[in-house]
Amino acid sequence: YHHPPRGYHNLDHVRACLDLCDPGVLPDPGDAEAAGATRFAMFLHDCVYDSRRQDNEARSAGIAAMLARDLGLPAAAIETIRRLIMATTHKGEPADALDACIRDVDLASLAADPVVFDSNTRAIRREYAWASDERWRAGRVAFFRDMLARPRIYFTPVFRDRFEAAARKNMERALKELEP
Repeated sequence: YHHPPRGYHNLDHVRACLDLCDPGVLPDPGDAEAAGATRFAMFLHDCVYDSRRQDNEARSAGIAAMLARDLGLPAAAIETIRRLIMATTHKGEPADALDACIRDVDLASLAADPVVFDSNTRAIRREYAWASDERWRAGRVAFFRDMLARPRIYFTPVFRDRFEAAARKNMERALKELEP
């Protein structure tokens, strides 16, 4: 979580995500196996992060699967962990409630207090220090426009009720600052 140097996708992000994986958020808090797989996937979903690459989730899923195998987890749990980490690409519709949950948790910071949101943006910018200001702006604008064009950012009722409006407000404000 320290290489390459990370500003945002680090253990603080993982801790914030894990803090949100409480029984009120998980689809079936009584399903200990699913809850464990979700937390395991959340812990490792960004273990590989290089802003120059497009395969971070696949590489993270591979490491998580290897660790899960070494720990003796059942094949079904390993496949769930791999699938949940791949869900953090945020492409398409969630396959199930666990998929929706991990996606929502990963994007919860979009709804942070504006001061925290701006701090997170600066931290992500540090991860993209290699990119020109123009390239950085274009990438952020594309990301925010894509997210705002979706009928919903958060798939679970808990996150939608708690975070949707604030996330949209933060991204709309950021777009105004990014666009000339």
